[in-house]
Amino acid sequence: MSENLWSYEYRKETVSEKRAALLFRLKETEGENPSGYAVRQRLFDARYIEEDGREIDAFIRGWVMLSFYQKGFFLPGEKTKAVEEARGVLSDWHMELADGDEIEQQALYDELYNMTLLYMTLCETDKNFGSLFFGIGKLKDDRLRDKVAGAVRGLAIDLPAKLGMESDFTFFRRAAMDAFDERYGTTEGIS
Repeated sequence: MSENLWSYEYRKETVSEKRAALLFRLKETEGENPSGYAVRQRLFDARYIEEDGREIDAFIRGWVMLSFYQKGFFLPGEKTKAVEEARGVLSDWHMELADGDEIEQQALYDELYNMTLLYMTLCETDKNFGSLFFGIGKLKDDRLRDKVAGAVRGLAIDLPAKLGMESDFTFFRRAAMDAFDERYGTTEGIS
């Protein structure tokens, strides 16, 4: 996949309003077709939705939904339900673009990378996630990184293995591991 400065900026920006401005700038400077504006706009519109007057990040919502299944399956039919939900989330993430042309693949990669980056940022800044015990105390940086690594590994590697969907999550796994590696300088704890 080809890389350019605009794609890099867009992938790294986690604030939806700033991402919208970057997307608008792309349309104004390069038009709708040459750089994949239309596919990026479609992903943006699918990701940032409005419900009950609030903006919702539907991609992060999918991540959170799937994270409930990371601990395992205890009741009959629970795995089947998890597979159905995982397929729905992958569809919401427009994973079919992973089989598209280079522009579609780059747009999807950037979105999945960005979602992982945002999730890691939310984990790092969440008082409860980064605490020792129910919001009391603060984890040291290396322990917080390990906890974040566990969350990313859980969704990118462990859950797909439990569901028998490793190949379905391959593209996401690569984007998630790249985001983690760029943030922490290693994929230790994930792979």
